[in-house]
Amino acid sequence: MTVSKDNIYAFPRFLASQQMKIATIFLISFLIYANTLGHEFTQDDAIVIYDNEYVKQGIRGINKIYTTDSFRGFFGDDKSTLVSGGRYRPLTISLFAIVHELVGVQPFAYHLLSILLYSLLCIIIFKILSSLPSSWPSDKQTYFAFAAALIYVVHPIHTEVVANIKGIDETLSLLFSLLSLASASCYSKSGKPGYLLLSGLLFVLALFSKENAIAFIAVIPVVLYFFSKDKSKLKKTVIVTSVLALTFIGYWMLRTSIVGYDLGDPPTEMLNNPFIKLEDNRYVPFSFEERWASITYGLGKYIQLLFFPHPLTHDYYPRHFGVVDFKDAAVWMSIIMNGTLAVIAIIGLKKRSFISFVIFFFFATIALMSNVVFPIGTHLSERFLFTPSLAFAMAMAYGFTKLYGINSYRKPLMLLIGLALFMGAGKTITRNNAWKNDLTLFTTDVEVSKNSAKVRNAAGGALLAACAETSHPIEKQTMAQEALVHLMEATRIHPNYKEAHFLSGIAHSYMKDYDRSITSYELALQISPNYQLAFDNLKGVLKQGAKENGMNGNIQKALEYLQKVLTYTPNDADALSMMGTAYGTSGNHKLAIEYFEKAISIRPNVAMTYVNLGLAQQSYGLEDDAIINFNKAIQIDPKALDKFQNRN
Repeated sequence: MTVSKDNIYAFPRFLASQQMKIATIFLISFLIYANTLGHEFTQDDAIVIYDNEYVKQGIRGINKIYTTDSFRGFFGDDKSTLVSGGRYRPLTISLFAIVHELVGVQPFAYHLLSILLYSLLCIIIFKILSSLPSSWPSDKQTYFAFAAALIYVVHPIHTEVVANIKGIDETLSLLFSLLSLASASCYSKSGKPGYLLLSGLLFVLALFSKENAIAFIAVIPVVLYFFSKDKSKLKKTVIVTSVLALTFIGYWMLRTSIVGYDLGDPPTEMLNNPFIKLEDNRYVPFSFEERWASITYGLGKYIQLLFFPHPLTHDYYPRHFGVVDFKDAAVWMSIIMNGTLAVIAIIGLKKRSFISFVIFFFFATIALMSNVVFPIGTHLSERFLFTPSLAFAMAMAYGFTKLYGINSYRKPLMLLIGLALFMGAGKTITRNNAWKNDLTLFTTDVEVSKNSAKVRNAAGGALLAACAETSHPIEKQTMAQEALVHLMEATRIHPNYKEAHFLSGIAHSYMKDYDRSITSYELALQISPNYQLAFDNLKGVLKQGAKENGMNGNIQKALEYLQKVLTYTPNDADALSMMGTAYGTSGNHKLAIEYFEKAISIRPNVAMTYVNLGLAQQSYGLEDDAIINFNKAIQIDPKALDKFQNRN
């Protein structure tokens, strides 16, 4: 592109060529996320990558990826553990499988892929916006497109998608949706059916990446309407819309045949349904007013995050913000903001106003993620702004480009946009640090989402995982105490949070507070009687508590713990043997013999149990029986008696 020297939209010489603009977009997008290359996996990466059975199979798992629910590779065949409504994102998951085939479980490669795809997306945004039909001269159009791309590149709201590998599904979905839009636009201009078919194919790839690409069934016709003044192209717009709709129907039929279509009744679990609350120790649905006030508040929060993305958090689950109603000022602020935008969009519709188009784009792409159409399981999420934020970038770039034509505004505008880009990039880089690993993410975001039961539980769990990794007793105690603070808050917010009670049991056991650990596991089992992991841990902590109390001379407490184990599982050989030891220590050798003999009847191949039985018999005056059992111990393990002596 050639422009005159006095053209106000002329780029500096180093940016004069299209290639240099593209290189600049790539370089900035790469550099601001480069600090994630050393990060680990985090959050839901286990579900879609390193603990996904089909991904771990590499290319061999792709067939299963395309023929099962996208989370089946992690959760297995138990449909009750899958997300309500199912997930079908085979393109993204199969991409992870290919990477796994090539490099295995190396976070660096996945993070690099995420950054490169994001950079490609930002370049595509620049190219598409540069080619939008416009009354502007080409140099002004390019100025607008470059500004919009840079604003999009540095916006901190994208950190959840780019810094979290799982977010590649969002990137691919938008990338293929925009390419489908570009192909539809080419068809509208040329009438060549090849572009129409390509648009449909790219739309399928977008849907296979993530379901929210469905919004482009509305977006693409709107683009064709706003940027084509040729009424003869109306027929082509109808054809494009029909192809996209038929493509989606075909996709939806395939999807439902694989993952089903059973949204069912609204979940009664608060973390899957943000529109229930605790009243008189019962979970009840929000009132009509509370539900719609919360949805309205969420829409306002989305707009606030676009203009002022601070503080950021990955967690907006109950009760990140409390139960609201239409008496809340923030709800009315949201009504005013969204209402004003809607009015502006409608007024500008006939004139094909660019701002009207931008507003339609925003509402079309945020609608499915706003709880307006159907519940999404949370109040909102920053990753849901990944596509709608393009509307924000376009609006800001459009205003900047228009005002830049006014001489007195140029210097202040350049300073303003330069400062905004610098601050956005800085915020993005610093926010990336939170995504280093689970411990960093959860303990960072819990300071923002203090009232979210989910992030409180996640922070507690991450701290307990760190406890398991350290052998330093003081450090272990400190982290366990910190974990308990979060877990107690989680159960205060959500009393029926079984995972939080379960983790509390682990935390108390690290602190050797066995009574409270037992209580926590029992609470988890009251909420979910089939919670096998809680049941196993309960028995484990009862045995551990019995062992430590026995070693400290508190035989009665040890016997209480062991009796509780036998109440749950009467044939637990370990508990029976420990009961024998406890009774033997207290001098009741007759009962000790009974429990050792029962333990042997259940598990007859443990040498040390025969040694202990022999000792109890010896103390009870049964010398011959003792010798027989000592010999049996030696038959199983020739060094059994030596080991016993060394242990004592």
